[in-house]
Amino acid sequence: MAKIVANKNSLNEEIKRINAKRNREIFIWGIVVLLSVLLEQFIFTFILGIIAFFRMLSLASPHSKVESMASGLEGEEYAISTLRKLPDEYTVICDVNIEVDGGKSQLDFVVVGPTGIFVTEIKNWNGTIYGSEEEKEWRQDKVGRKGGEYSRHYYNPGKQVRTHVYRLSKLLKNNGLNSWVQGIVYFTHPRVEIHVETNKVPVFAEPKNDGYDLLKYIQSEDNESLTEKQINDIENLLVSESNLEGTA
Repeated sequence: MAKIVANKNSLNEEIKRINAKRNREIFIWGIVVLLSVLLEQFIFTFILGIIAFFRMLSLASPHSKVESMASGLEGEEYAISTLRKLPDEYTVICDVNIEVDGGKSQLDFVVVGPTGIFVTEIKNWNGTIYGSEEEKEWRQDKVGRKGGEYSRHYYNPGKQVRTHVYRLSKLLKNNGLNSWVQGIVYFTHPRVEIHVETNKVPVFAEPKNDGYDLLKYIQSEDNESLTEKQINDIENLLVSESNLEGTA
């Protein structure tokens, strides 16, 4: 079983922050309305009550940003359960933040082991995904909650992970660790279908078979071989860069 190195998940912390802010605002609006009633400012109360009602209704309704982050967090948790199945020689470093030459990257997962270094970008999208390696955006076709079909366009995750790979490679080189870094895109949602063409960045979407092809690819003998010392040096560098502490 692979070692998982993680700290407090940034998505989880952001969700908590947004929810706390929303709850505070609901509480404040409630206090304002209550005070206006107690002070018998009826006209003011009526106007304020209408404003407060709709504002509180808006705050209490599902928050699209929170929903999106919660979906991302769910995908990352599934990915951890998959990558954990790698052999003991592998380390999975979560939520890695790096900065190189003024450019910043947040890497969902970096897998380090005897067969190399793998930057794994997680997408918990559902529906049908269309795209190619060099397209700026990929298209997601899906059915909404009310049964309607619609499409969304997202920045090409293959290009996204290639940027991460470039920065991580440069960071390693700057620290005397010249190792090949491979990017991967992994779709974790159980109801996703992929129609994309890529050569440089493999794309996996297979939660129904527990990530078998992804794990097989990472352990492929065709990838670069790293010594135990190299693995430890790379792990220590990334843990230090991201101020990580915990082992899950």
